[in-house]
Amino acid sequence: MSQRLQLRVFRAVLDAIETLIREAWPLFKIYVVPWMAGIAAVLLVDVLWCEQVTACAAPGLISAFVFAPFAALVTTGAIRWLNGPRDEFSLFRFDNIWVWVTALYALMALLDAVQYQVVLTWSATLFGNGVPFPDATATLGSRLTSFALYYLPSWLLTVLFYVMIVPQAAIIVEQGAPSLPRQWQLMRLAPLAILLIAVLIGLCRLGFTHLYGNGVVAVGIGDGPLSGIFHGWRNEVAVTIWTSLWLLPANFVTDMLALIVLARTYRALAGYADRKAAAPE
Repeated sequence: MSQRLQLRVFRAVLDAIETLIREAWPLFKIYVVPWMAGIAAVLLVDVLWCEQVTACAAPGLISAFVFAPFAALVTTGAIRWLNGPRDEFSLFRFDNIWVWVTALYALMALLDAVQYQVVLTWSATLFGNGVPFPDATATLGSRLTSFALYYLPSWLLTVLFYVMIVPQAAIIVEQGAPSLPRQWQLMRLAPLAILLIAVLIGLCRLGFTHLYGNGVVAVGIGDGPLSGIFHGWRNEVAVTIWTSLWLLPANFVTDMLALIVLARTYRALAGYADRKAAAPE
């Protein structure tokens, strides 16, 4: 089983791309409303509350916590659509499964905040005022240093998210509650395959988002037509909404691609494990 999965890793990714193309519209309906509602909630807390009403100690972490319930809606909805009976599917379900997946995303947000603070501390310790983000005049050494400090830790955390959090979310959707023994049982069947799939999806997300963002900036629509018309927090809100809109296609493609391939891999592993347990000795 493990060898067959390892040999079919690239096929699993290609199948996920095919599924995303075929199921793009229903998956987009699952994705777009929670995602835009999450952006609005983050704007409300980050820009209007933390900047205008009171000073927040960790606005990035607070924003991630605020976005977690909306991300959980997308995850549970997509997995139910992909794996469950579609005649029983409902778009948004606020049940105990959604609560558990929200808690998973909140845990990931906490890990991301810790990672960010560690990176800032390392940067300040090693380089004084830190390493600036590279521009067009940056040398190869500064680019590599910036990548190692800023991008690599975040990317590794993304891979961890795909290895641990998304499969656990699939288990919660199946069983109604988290189960680390179940996840360990499935991961032992094909650990290299799961890791390789997570690495491939992480690379696809990093590369596609980077190329897409550079393309948007190159055609001159980065800050949007409303940039500069408003002032203060209103301008920040306008720019954030515009940025979220042009990032929507890239986020939808990469997020759904990861959910599809990992949900399909989990279903294959779970089916094999259940058949093996039911088979006579």
